[in-house]
Amino acid sequence: MKKYILIIAVAILALSSCGNGDNFRLSGTIDNAANTTLYLQSSINGRWIVIDTVSVNDNGGFDYQRQAPRFPEIYRLVLDDIDNAIYFPIDSLEHLTINSSKENFGTAYTLEGSEQAVNMMNIDKKAQAITRKGIAAAGAEYVEFKKELVGQILANPSSILAYYIINKHIGDVPVFSPADKNDVRII
Repeated sequence: MKKYILIIAVAILALSSCGNGDNFRLSGTIDNAANTTLYLQSSINGRWIVIDTVSVNDNGGFDYQRQAPRFPEIYRLVLDDIDNAIYFPIDSLEHLTINSSKENFGTAYTLEGSEQAVNMMNIDKKAQAITRKGIAAAGAEYVEFKKELVGQILANPSSILAYYIINKHIGDVPVFSPADKNDVRII
């Protein structure tokens, strides 16, 4: 009899652990975007593809869960087109919160929930500021930005954030280029 009770207890424990335990979660609010659709994209072999949609409710809120990847990945949430994209890393069973507005979706947003996500948001915001000025006009600011990125790569070279940084572009120009002798020494 004890054997059957033990088997039932183990089965109940196994079933209860199957709930949302293997999911990452995205939630937040997009002002002025009631009843719109966001597109969750993943990069596969260097090409971004839509892997799911995220519905924004009447109040501009959304709450989405998806099975966590086996390895760290970078996703992006897109509103309308790729110029309105928010990039974020998923390294485990995280819960990230994204808040923005429809008008400034890919530029004025907050991303919270993990240190890597916050770092990625800060990198993207600095890259956007340099893009608005132009690399040549940014001058010393661009050089300092690259030094900061090198520091982040060296702090954790095997992280998903290091991968993101090494592949980061400002416009169509890679931040770190194998053709640039100075960059080759870094990467």
